[in-house]
Amino acid sequence: GEQADCMFIILRGSTLSYMDTAPMGDEDIRISPTTTAKLTRGDVVVPAETKRRNKLPERMNSGKFIMRYCTGNSFGEQSLLTEDKSRKATIVAEEDCDLMVIGQQVFDKILRNEQQREYDQMCLFIEYHPYFAHLSY
Repeated sequence: GEQADCMFIILRGSTLSYMDTAPMGDEDIRISPTTTAKLTRGDVVVPAETKRRNKLPERMNSGKFIMRYCTGNSFGEQSLLTEDKSRKATIVAEEDCDLMVIGQQVFDKILRNEQQREYDQMCLFIEYHPYFAHLSY
């Protein structure tokens, strides 16, 4: 539920996505929204362009595993598309990672239209497909 102000593209490495996890870290490290970021295995990406150092085994035992992101994948863009801007998942570095951090202004100028189109298509699919039609999103 933290507020989003950037999205991330994985340049190298992989991350894991969890939902309903509680913050466990005690050391935040600032990263610039206009450059790249380095994560060490077990670091957690948190809002406001920070990363938090955590122990991976503790993080893996809390919250539900959602998916794995690899080099070339992105995450955080859905929060930039919604009005409430809240994050829905916690991302943990599975291994050392290099990330490109894209702030809201750059996202709006360059990526918003394409990301919004993809998001809208996914919502329509869920809304009208018989298997998903009864679910709320």
